[in-house]
Amino acid sequence: MVEAAGPSPQHSPAGKRGRWREAISEARAEISGDVATDIPAPSSGKPAQRVRLYSTPRTPSPVASSGALRQIFRDLSDRSERGDPKALFSKYAAGIAPLAMSIPFTGAGTAVLILVPRKNPGQIMPYVFGAVFALAGLFLFTMGVSAIRAAGAPPRPSAKEPWKTDNAWDPSGARPDAPGRSVAGFLGAALFLLLIGAFNVMWTVKKDLSAWLIVTIVVGLFDLIGLLVIGSIVFTIFQRLRTGAPRLSWRKFPFFTGGRFDARFTPGRALRVTGPVRAILRCVEQATEKDSQGRPEVHPYAIYAQSKTIDAPDGRLRPFDLSFEIPATVPGTDLSTQESTCWLLEIRAPLAGPDFSTQFLLPIYSGT
Repeated sequence: MVEAAGPSPQHSPAGKRGRWREAISEARAEISGDVATDIPAPSSGKPAQRVRLYSTPRTPSPVASSGALRQIFRDLSDRSERGDPKALFSKYAAGIAPLAMSIPFTGAGTAVLILVPRKNPGQIMPYVFGAVFALAGLFLFTMGVSAIRAAGAPPRPSAKEPWKTDNAWDPSGARPDAPGRSVAGFLGAALFLLLIGAFNVMWTVKKDLSAWLIVTIVVGLFDLIGLLVIGSIVFTIFQRLRTGAPRLSWRKFPFFTGGRFDARFTPGRALRVTGPVRAILRCVEQATEKDSQGRPEVHPYAIYAQSKTIDAPDGRLRPFDLSFEIPATVPGTDLSTQESTCWLLEIRAPLAGPDFSTQFLLPIYSGT
């Protein structure tokens, strides 16, 4: 008598749940950076081990040179070929275009905000559309001013002392690093939320069943994205109020590969921790790669990582000293290009509720 074979462990419901849990655990480890906590230094003549980091790529942010306004005035008053309209437009085109586009957007938005509500009192949509256009104009204006200033007095990289030109370092220490967060980024997020709000006007338009289904899918998707953005902003504000403003103070400035990194971490608040605190030092390289559609994307990779555990004797997150040996075979900081190299220090502390996590950009340069 032949008995029917039961489902194999891989195909059983319990096995499927186990595989899902394992996949979720692996994805969570990759996103959080747990897979990039201990990476050996690259050996001489051998390629470095690379671990992908799922974080915001860093854009070049060189120190703005002084005298930008003077240089712009000299260019405008120059009577030689360098001062003719064609040469000036070629030099400042990256800033002139957004500035020119900001005028109609700002003017139209301001006109809508002032004139339309008078004719249609009690309606909120004129304020939404007016704010969208005005904010778009302000966003373009900030982009144009920044581009013109950078073109007027571009920074001059220093080969001997690159820390003076590639970043606005504070010689005494650093606040938490947050790439991508700026005035332009804030304006862009606000503009995006207002645009989503404007899309919701489509709910009030009469439509048949097919159009209602399309509007539900499209506008519902945009609303979900907007809720995620708002949730991220609220969570960031909550964490800031909860944890305060931590700071990292270093013993000297700058640091070099082949030497030692010494610093003191000071938390914003003496938070009650539920376990040991971890400090993770990483060297991160950015590489430009093509996505599935052939478009270039910048991805950060950790090529070296070292972690340490710090005990909290009284169960509180208190100030503590940090010290790391920096291998000489790991590259130093280079923030002047899109494919940059940087050093980051991440501090993690388990709390009751969302854990504490912050990172700092470090001035560790090549010692050769």
